[in-house]
Amino acid sequence: MRRNPVLYKSLVVGVIVLFVGASITPIISANIKKVKNNEVLKILNNKLEEIVIIVDQAVDSQCGDMQGGYQIKKHMPFGQSFKPLYTCHYGIELYIEDLNPNHPLAPIQISLKENNISGPIVPGANVTLNLTSGDGWRFFEFASSVNLTIDQTYVIDISTTTIRWGVWVTRGFCYTRGLCYLLGDPDSLIDLFFRTYVLIKPPYAPTINGPHHVKPKIEYDYIFNTTDPDGDPIMYYVDWGDNITEWTKYSDSGEEITLKHIWNEIGNYTIKAKAEDIHGAESNWSDPFKVVIENNPPENPQIDGPNRGKPYMEYTYTFVTEDLDGDLVYYYTDWNDGNVEEWIGPFPSDELIIVNHTWSEHGIYIIRAKAKDICDAESNWSEFEVNIPRIRATFNSLFLWFLERFPLLEKLLNLLE
Repeated sequence: MRRNPVLYKSLVVGVIVLFVGASITPIISANIKKVKNNEVLKILNNKLEEIVIIVDQAVDSQCGDMQGGYQIKKHMPFGQSFKPLYTCHYGIELYIEDLNPNHPLAPIQISLKENNISGPIVPGANVTLNLTSGDGWRFFEFASSVNLTIDQTYVIDISTTTIRWGVWVTRGFCYTRGLCYLLGDPDSLIDLFFRTYVLIKPPYAPTINGPHHVKPKIEYDYIFNTTDPDGDPIMYYVDWGDNITEWTKYSDSGEEITLKHIWNEIGNYTIKAKAEDIHGAESNWSDPFKVVIENNPPENPQIDGPNRGKPYMEYTYTFVTEDLDGDLVYYYTDWNDGNVEEWIGPFPSDELIIVNHTWSEHGIYIIRAKAKDICDAESNWSEFEVNIPRIRATFNSLFLWFLERFPLLEKLLNLLE
């Protein structure tokens, strides 16, 4: 079975920190749960709507020949550029180092700028954070989510009014989707330790279309469809209501998916489905889709034909039944002499079926027949009595009758004697 992607089932007001970085000692931040690059975290917001927070862009471990803290100069441009892969950004995280603990505390301000460090500030992407002593990851949360353009360059501009703070950096052409700005000049050799976080919205609840009244043991098609606000590929989880569930493969947002299903037992069932995008964000359950499995068996078959006969003579019998649902039908016939016709058909309802049979011995035989439809619903047995009487003529009387008819044969027999 697949994993259950929801990591929290109760209301989460804040989020807690998970960290990566081989040589960094993380500091817990109170308002976000950290995730590794491309690892998915599920939370429930105050509307009980599931969202996903993932890392979009990051440099959070050493990849070159040096790492350490770089001081943020007072009133000097300092920052890191990146190109997002997602639009809806939630905040930015920096690994801050307390380089000069003896200097007074001062807030750090970041601004997200377009194109370069001198570009215009993205509306709503200006955050001030008051820090206490100590090193570690610090999260700068935007007042509301900020929509960025995929693959456009943005710069995290960092400033403060004291020489107390620094940002951890690494050197070695680590990051290919941006570069560091030191004292206002771009430097492609050095990168700041940073992470950008995006909110992933879940798909909408799926819709279900298909027949509501069906028959057992017959395959039916059902169509599932929904869209994802972010346009991400979607997979569906379907509960058929008969202890059978399944996950589909990923498909495009808005693409109709057709699934086949068979119910084996008569009864009332409820189909429900939910969708999940490639980040693990799940939709709410669909509206329940009611399915009634019902079927009527055929009527008892009518049997007609001769009710008296002779051994070794072939006789013709007819069988017919009506299925109230108009289903095709099969017939099972027991000739009462050790021979049976096992479920011949299928035939249309109300169509007369002709079957021939020969009995080899005298006796009274009870033909028994029943019908079933294509859902295996069977009728009761019907019966028809046939009498095959004994032949009473003896051999001698037959021989004398034969000689009377052929007198020359009698003369020939006398000569032989």
